[in-house]
Parts: sequence; C-alpha cells; structure tokens
Amino acid sequence: MKSLTNADFSFNDFSGKLPESGQFSCFNASSFAGNPQLCGPVLNNPCNFTTITNTPRKASGDFKLVFALGLLICFLVFAAAAIIKAKSFKRNGPVSWKITAFQKLEFKVFDILECVKDGNVIGRGGAGIVYHGKMPDGVEIAVKKLLGFGSNSNDWGFRAEIQTLGNIRHRNIVRLLALC
Repeated sequence: MKSLTNADFSFNDFSGKLPESGQFSCFNASSFAGNPQLCGPVLNNPCNFTTITNTPRKASGDFKLVFALGLLICFLVFAAAAIIKAKSFKRNGPVSWKITAFQKLEFKVFDILECVKDGNVIGRGGAGIVYHGKMPDGVEIAVKKLLGFGSNSNDWGFRAEIQTLGNIRHRNIVRLLALC
C-alpha cells in the first residue's frame, strides 16, 4: 500500500508509539489529532512510557454490566419457573389422585402414597415397582407403581382389564383392592 498518502486517524482514542517507518512516515500530525496518548517523532511528542497510562475502556465495562444483568435475568426467570412448578406440584399432589375401589376400603389415597417410598421396595419388574405397605388399621398390602402409566394415560384397554380383575374372585388371582 505505497500509494496511500493521506488518512485521518483523528479522535479515535488511540494510544502508543507511532511507527517511524513505512506508510506512517507519509502522514502529518493533523492525521492523528485528538489522540493524546499517541507519541512519536511524527507528532513531535517523545514517548515516555512511564507517563502513558491505560485508561479502562468503557465498552469493556459496559459489556460486563450487560452480561451480569443478563445472567441475573436468566437466574430470576429460572427461579420463578421452579417456584411455579413447585406450587403446581403441591397443588396437584396427593389430593388430585383418584382412587377406584373394588371393595370397601378402610384407607385413603394418602395412606397408599405413604407406602411408595424407597425403603418399602419389595420387588422390581419390567412393568413397575412393588412396595410393601401397612395401613392405619393394620392391614398389610402390596402397592404396585406401574411404569409408563401416568395420570394422563389414555390406555382404555388397560383400564378395562384392571376393572375386570378388580371384580373377579378366584383363589389363584391376587385380590385387587383399588386402582389409583
């Protein structure tokens, strides 16, 4: 780029020593006006590196502020979402379970849910986990929590089969008390 004879670098907040050779030797001092931290023979300003101080850049500080505010906003959004989820979980907890009893029961859904704890596991299988439970009246039961069947499951064939099993009495079939 030997043909460049004029350039305006004024008022750009540049700092440091200007090269004495190359293309910069063609420019005059007015090309660098408004850059008080520039030094060199072209500017008739000798370099004294002990007096040149680096001023902190405002853009860097602004970026840090924006970044910190962005992180804070993200944290607040996630915290609010977690609180809302926890409140909906409490609201839809044991009270929202519906029990279908196949005979007269002396216990409630809450009593059944109290049995579904890791310490009460008596078996695991492909269809679910079996828990041991003792009801308030002393009756011991087994609670099977089926995997893949939630409260929003629409498997009507499965529900019909459970209804049938709940109404059958046979010595080779375990008595089904209820379905939650």
